[in-house]
Amino acid sequence: MGSNPTGPTLKSTSYRIDRKRCGHSVSVFDGNQGHNEAIYGMSKVTLNAYQNAKEPEYKWLVAWPNPVPGKRKLRKRFKTRAAAAKFKTDKETEIARVGVDAASVRESAIDDAAWCVRQLEPYGANLRDVVAEWITAKEAAKASAPVSEAIEEALAAKRRAGRTQDHLSSMQSRLRRFGRTFGDRPLVSITAEEIEHWLHGLNVAPVTLNGFRRYIGGLFGFAVKRGWVEKNPVDSIDVATVKRGPVEIYTPAEIRITMDMVPDNLLAPVAIAIFAGLRPKEIQRLDWQHVDFLRERIQVDGKGAKHRYVPLSSTLRAWLDPVAQPSGPVVPTNYVRRLTAFKHALRDAGVNVIADGWRHSFASYEAARIQDIGKLASILGNSPGVIHQHYRERVLPEEAEAFFSVIKANAKILRINA
Repeated sequence: MGSNPTGPTLKSTSYRIDRKRCGHSVSVFDGNQGHNEAIYGMSKVTLNAYQNAKEPEYKWLVAWPNPVPGKRKLRKRFKTRAAAAKFKTDKETEIARVGVDAASVRESAIDDAAWCVRQLEPYGANLRDVVAEWITAKEAAKASAPVSEAIEEALAAKRRAGRTQDHLSSMQSRLRRFGRTFGDRPLVSITAEEIEHWLHGLNVAPVTLNGFRRYIGGLFGFAVKRGWVEKNPVDSIDVATVKRGPVEIYTPAEIRITMDMVPDNLLAPVAIAIFAGLRPKEIQRLDWQHVDFLRERIQVDGKGAKHRYVPLSSTLRAWLDPVAQPSGPVVPTNYVRRLTAFKHALRDAGVNVIADGWRHSFASYEAARIQDIGKLASILGNSPGVIHQHYRERVLPEEAEAFFSVIKANAKILRINA
């Protein structure tokens, strides 16, 4: 072959050095790697003469097998035959001792491995085990779903299971907020420490934080069932401590101001909240056909097929009679917006708006009026323990009488003529 100014000059001849004198098989590098390998075998270490116009100082080339099937041999150039021959002997010994794969590791990789071993020594860890664990984690990440995809899958599963729209809305709002931070990451890559840090970064009340924790835990529980993660990281996150003090309630005078100010389109839901103690979500689901004036009770639907009955007091009926309908939602359109505006008006009138204050007020005054913890628990849909802790002996019987006497001047006439 002719000379190549940009690459090594190849010679078609080959020769063998006297084995008795130096013990090495040597041939001129002729570029016919496949021919040489066929002769000497894939695990053969070869020593070849080497010529390259750009590297005239290098005269010899040693080649040895590549551990990756189908890849060309690994090679190293030398200035002297003696150095090349020594390297060849060492490489053959290394291959015989540790195998082709280990002998084919580059020197830089050997240095890296030595560094890793030194770093692991204080922990008594084995480099092989650490690498195996890393590979396992990487493979698990490939099989794990991204957070955003898992959220949508979990929501779809809950819809198929027939969860209420209220439950789905709460779940969706909290999980999608979580997804805005972790959406693109595989579920398996997210640690308990990261979730805990994110939760406390919300800067919300303990009750709200626990709500987020519950829904995120449900997401990872769903992922465990799907095989996307092995365990639920939320299980190792402590529930936030909720310090519950005495519940706040409205005075009968504040209830009078509230009922005098309530607009007609909010009269029914506000009156039901104050004088029947229904939860906000229960009122939003309430239909007029469940307000039974004949039996003097309100049917409140709970989870699944469960429901309870709340007595329709004469006070509440006096407020509802003028606005009652045969059927349809008790709340008006844009209820939440209208209710928010009304509460702002109450603040402007000097009434301190209390979270869940209407329900707490009803429970406290009703407890004083009927003196029956078990019955009140049934009315509110709570346990007797909760009732005993928060509402027992909060108000005097005469205060309860004043509370249930808050009706309009003409309400009694409406009630009598009904």
